[in-house]
Amino acid sequence: MSTKRILQIAWLLSCVAAVAWWYVTYGIRSDLGGALKAESQIYLIVIMVVITFPIGLVWAYVTGLITYGLEATGIGTVSAWHPDVLLWWLGFVVVGYVQWFKLIPRIVEAIRTWGRRQD
Repeated sequence: MSTKRILQIAWLLSCVAAVAWWYVTYGIRSDLGGALKAESQIYLIVIMVVITFPIGLVWAYVTGLITYGLEATGIGTVSAWHPDVLLWWLGFVVVGYVQWFKLIPRIVEAIRTWGRRQD
């Protein structure tokens, strides 16, 4: 198995572990109030921003603006199963994967190619 494939699997497993930890610790606990569950989402967001940095920071900001806009118009995004958390998480996974395993390798290859042309 190639190093790239091992890194992809490890990265995806860390993303799944983050969301699983949040659901077990906060999401499915019936003894926690809705406000505490909503506030606890910041833990998952911070973990995912770290895993997907720097594009994850942009994703968190844009998604936060969209969520704020929806809630300001009266459209709630919170429910018992927290689909908003899953959508945030899925977005982090997609943009992070594209960044780390598609864009960064292309940029590195372009820099290497450019460096060889300079010689």
